[in-house]
Amino acid sequence: MATPSRWVKTITDTIVDRRYSRDAKIQPLVDNTLKRRLYPNAQGNILQVTPSHDNTLKRCFAPVVDQRTRLLILGSLPGEASLAQQQYYAHPQNQFWKLASDLIQHDLTKLNYEVRLQTLLRHQIGLWDVVAQAHRRGSLDSQIRQPDQNDLLHLLTSLPHLRAIGFNGATASKIGLKTLQNKCENYELYHLPSSSPAYTLGYAQKRSVWMTMQSALVERS
Repeated sequence: MATPSRWVKTITDTIVDRRYSRDAKIQPLVDNTLKRRLYPNAQGNILQVTPSHDNTLKRCFAPVVDQRTRLLILGSLPGEASLAQQQYYAHPQNQFWKLASDLIQHDLTKLNYEVRLQTLLRHQIGLWDVVAQAHRRGSLDSQIRQPDQNDLLHLLTSLPHLRAIGFNGATASKIGLKTLQNKCENYELYHLPSSSPAYTLGYAQKRSVWMTMQSALVERS
C-alpha cells in the first residue's frame, strides 16, 4: 500500500500530526487492515477525538488538501456546530458552502459531506484552520483564548502547486499572517469577509470578495 503524504487528508486517508492533536486520542482513517493493527479501537469512517475534560478546550480538524491544491482557505477554529458534527463549516447559517459553490460554479450544498470535500479537492481547493487548539466558550472568535497556532509553514512545503491563500475572516488573517510572516510573499493572499453568521455583511457583498479567488484557480501557461 502506498504511504500517503503525512500532511494530506483525503477521503480515504486521514493523516494526523501530534503537533495539533496534543493529548487527544486520534483514530485516523486508513486502510482497514492497517487500521485494525494500529488502531484496534477505531470505529466507523470519521475522525474520532476523545474530548478533553476541559469543555472550553477546542481543537481543529485535519487539513483537507492534496498534491493538486492551488488555493488553501484557512479559517480560525471550528465552532460548536462543526465540532459536534466533526465537519468543517457545519452550522446551517454559515455561508461557506454556498460561497464555495459560487466560487467553483458547482452546487456543494446538496452533496453529503465527504463528496463536498472530494469536490473541493477536485477543484484544487484545500481547507484548514490557523488555530490548532485554544480555549473558547461558544463559537465566537472574540472568545478565543490561549491559542496554539497550526504549523502552516510545514503544510505549505507539502503543497507544490499552492498558489494562493484565502483567510476566512479577520481572526484567520491576523493569526495566519503572524504565522507565515515573510513566506506570505510567495503566495497571493485574499482577506475574505467571514462566512460566519456572526459577521452580518450581506451575502452579495461577501460573494463579490470571495469570487476574486477564481483567478487563483485558472490554469496558467
